[in-house]
Amino acid sequence: MEPDWRRGGLDVPDSRNPPSRRGFLATVPRLAGVGAAFWASVARTEGQDDEIPPRQGKARILLDTDAANYFDDQFALAYAALSSEAIQIEALYAAPFANQRVSDPAEGMERSYEEIGRVLDALSPGRGIPVLRGSPTWMRDDGAPIESPAATDIVERVMGGEPEIDYVVAIGAATTVASALLMEPRVGQRSTVIWLGGTPHHFASASEFNLRQDPAAVRVLFNSGTRLVHVPAPGLAENVRVSREELERRMRGKSAIGEYLLDIVRELSPVHQESSASSRTQAIWDMAAVAWLVNPQWVESALVPSPLLSSDLAWFQSPYRHRIRVATRVLRDEVFTDFFRKIGTAPD
Repeated sequence: MEPDWRRGGLDVPDSRNPPSRRGFLATVPRLAGVGAAFWASVARTEGQDDEIPPRQGKARILLDTDAANYFDDQFALAYAALSSEAIQIEALYAAPFANQRVSDPAEGMERSYEEIGRVLDALSPGRGIPVLRGSPTWMRDDGAPIESPAATDIVERVMGGEPEIDYVVAIGAATTVASALLMEPRVGQRSTVIWLGGTPHHFASASEFNLRQDPAAVRVLFNSGTRLVHVPAPGLAENVRVSREELERRMRGKSAIGEYLLDIVRELSPVHQESSASSRTQAIWDMAAVAWLVNPQWVESALVPSPLLSSDLAWFQSPYRHRIRVATRVLRDEVFTDFFRKIGTAPD
């Protein structure tokens, strides 16, 4: 079957037969679901490259996480909280999700909200980081923002500038962050958005759990001209892998948060009852986004034109798009060496 390159009855160029520059620019205004910020982004020049440098100095971040979806979000949250030499978390947001254990995104968001609180308690009771509820539903194809306390807080914190927010980090569905960008497009120029999800841009399909949850929100991220760091999941973040045996050996008895993380791995791991489970490795996907903030040399990246996302969830490439930064390689050993060291020095 031929790929469906239509969205809202409008043609999207076929990536197998890319148009000329003139043909592409003539096609762009017919693409659905994008606004004025996108048209401006097409015309951006090389000067934007300087706006997406690897992190330097301590980063103030807002972190949006579907913390109850699996166990990788809890690892990422703990890693960010324990990396105080590089990261200052200003607020946490509960992202929506739906899977075999959760009936709809509203329930997923509520479970994430509760799980964030448990992780913070394990890190240090009364840690004091604000936690807000995010989007209770997915974004519609018309691109209207979904109002939520988290989306409003992102706008207020980024635009308020006291303290300045360096990064808005999303390690789940992009709904809440995309809604904030639609509410106030300048959010994507005053701070850099980091999103973990989708696939490397050369993959035949862009489809992946975080992306499939809300493709309309992903289109907002990639079409709005936002300063964006894309951390693909398959082919990149999946390489942050570890075995149950190594987790037990490096974390057992080290700290309260280490014990908590081991407990949820035991509860949620799909292979934890199998005899060979201890030697199998599992991806701790979301740690890759935090690792880029802790040390960009551990997550290599490159500046590339922002791809378009088709209606059948495939990337469409054009050299005339604005540039984003995409992660291309992660040094797994360096990331886990740092993570285990910090788990060992966390409060008991």
